[in-house]
Amino acid sequence: MGYAFGELRGSADPTLVRGYAERSLRNLGTDVIDLYYLHYPDPGVPVEDTMGAVADLVRAGLVRHAGLSNVTAEQLRSAHAVLPIAAVQVEWSMWRPIDPELLAATRELGVGVVAWSPLGSGFLTGSVSKLEEGDFRHHAPRFDAANLAVNNDRYAPIRRLATELGITPAQLALAWLLHQDEHVVPIPGSSTPSHITENLQTAGIALHPDTLRRLDEALSSFKVEGGTLL
Repeated sequence: MGYAFGELRGSADPTLVRGYAERSLRNLGTDVIDLYYLHYPDPGVPVEDTMGAVADLVRAGLVRHAGLSNVTAEQLRSAHAVLPIAAVQVEWSMWRPIDPELLAATRELGVGVVAWSPLGSGFLTGSVSKLEEGDFRHHAPRFDAANLAVNNDRYAPIRRLATELGITPAQLALAWLLHQDEHVVPIPGSSTPSHITENLQTAGIALHPDTLRRLDEALSSFKVEGGTLL
């Protein structure tokens, strides 16, 4: 499944699924895939049909667990009725909340949540004041120069709270997410080893209930200007 800005291209036709998996196995140089995602639902193919083909891969021993990405609660339920779903990958961060119905469905079905872009494409690090030429985030309205200035201004109370706690804004954003659900796993992107270390340290940060309350109050007034990539 490929993505071009503003357009999804690809096919989740069940007859193609085994070929996709076998190519991935060859590329990875392995005999089995631990977690195999349908990365985007195909609007032309019912998700349960695609997952039926993934179920065949599980029975063949090529895949251990199945996952879904960027789906609705209804699609999760339909897929789970065909094949147990281990994880749902969805954008979730301080400036992009998860759909409450999807979160409720994951909890009901015992499905883990893998949060992509948990740092808001870098915005929640508190260090993005402008974009360089060629930066892919130019395609996201939230990073338009005017919107970015407004968003940074509205995010200031959260940056100040991170300073007060003696942690970075990125660590606060990840710690907040880890406190939202016991089965959430954020997958932040990192461009340097120091960022990886910084992110890993978040696992040891416990936020006091009073801090979480203050965060909720700050986030309730953090109205984000502009849309995201998807």
